[in-house]
Amino acid sequence: MLKKLIDYYKAPKEIPVTKSDEEVGKLYKKCRIDIFSSCFLGYTMFYLTRKNISVALPVLSEELHFSNIELGILGSALYFSYAIGKFINGILADKADANKFMTLSILISAISNILFALSPMIFPTNIQFMGQSVLLLVMSLFWGINGWFQSAGFPVCTKVLTFWWSNKERGTIWSIWAISHQLGTCIVFLLAGYLIPKYGWQSAFIIPAFLNILS
Repeated sequence: MLKKLIDYYKAPKEIPVTKSDEEVGKLYKKCRIDIFSSCFLGYTMFYLTRKNISVALPVLSEELHFSNIELGILGSALYFSYAIGKFINGILADKADANKFMTLSILISAISNILFALSPMIFPTNIQFMGQSVLLLVMSLFWGINGWFQSAGFPVCTKVLTFWWSNKERGTIWSIWAISHQLGTCIVFLLAGYLIPKYGWQSAFIIPAFLNILS
């Protein structure tokens, strides 16, 4: 099972060049546009299922009766797993098929958001385990899983952009790609701000998750 998973994620083998220099040049330009578009859109979509919690936290506090400390635990779960995951996923991304690695990471991140939103329907807020709310622990677990797979996005994009653009081009292409961070944050803040008053805080996690799955 593990071997099959490793084989699935292995970077594809190099394909022998059989086209003319002119054909290669045209294909190279097209591939760079496609690859940059995928990295830009993909990383934008990552932010839809990462920054949504910032808008939802005040409502979570009110509806689920979480204290400021509990909100801090919940919010930091992503960043704790993100920090460790960024190191490990950076190593894995170097050896992996970038397309498969990034696609699965976005998918699992989206699923984690959905499970995070549905948790209060399964675990009542008054159930305790070792002095802590079970609901808080479960939601922190799902948000931590989200952080782990969120951390896979940056290493993959770094690998791909470095491979396809020369030293003289990387500053420019990196600056343009970095817009995706702020674009994703802007979109999800507006989206979550619209959804929460109308459909509840869960919609700020479920709707972006489904947008990620569809993308």
